[in-house]
Amino acid sequence: MEINIITGEELATVYLDGDFVQTTIANFENTVRTLFSKLVIETDDTPLPVLFELSNVHFISSAGIAALVGIHMDSRHRLIEIGFCALRRRVLEAIQRTKIDQMLTIFKDEETGREYLIERRRMTQRYSYESSAILKTENHQHLVRCMNISSGGCSLYSETPFTVTSRLSHLQLTELKIEAMIIIRRCTPLPEGGYEIATAFCEYDVDRDNIISDLIRNLNEL
Repeated sequence: MEINIITGEELATVYLDGDFVQTTIANFENTVRTLFSKLVIETDDTPLPVLFELSNVHFISSAGIAALVGIHMDSRHRLIEIGFCALRRRVLEAIQRTKIDQMLTIFKDEETGREYLIERRRMTQRYSYESSAILKTENHQHLVRCMNISSGGCSLYSETPFTVTSRLSHLQLTELKIEAMIIIRRCTPLPEGGYEIATAFCEYDVDRDNIISDLIRNLNEL
């Protein structure tokens, strides 16, 4: 499989040419995860979204579908919005048979996917917001402070460092009355002391997203 990546100012597009079979999956996964890491490192804010263009993919195996799911989960952990576009009927039907299409974001063409992902990133950029918070990791409870927030996650201030892990933690934003399961994505020392803990929400919650959307709207009006 040939993989061509074009990174613009607002979006990274991955053009795939070849079939998703056992011999091509490892290269696909390694290339995409390297791209994800690069996008996260290069920004202090919301990473660029990634659109996968599959018009030249004629076949996908069950292992290939599993690889797409793995990439989808990895992107959520890194707070990277992704989508798949221009799928051929045979490939789309194979994905639909497994019900994985209900998990993935799929667009009919590149233009539609591009417009959606760029606008989505604009809407989910983080906004400064301070609030008391409680972070529970395993059997420990920590008093922290929310520094900024978006629908995809928030950054917390902590006097002590936290381990970056894929294990789920429980976050309670007390003033907003929001509770969410999160993962800790980054832990960065601050020049003035303490640490910034970047977190990502790990489940979809309509009520939570509505509360945050209303908050962001109010912050924009200030």
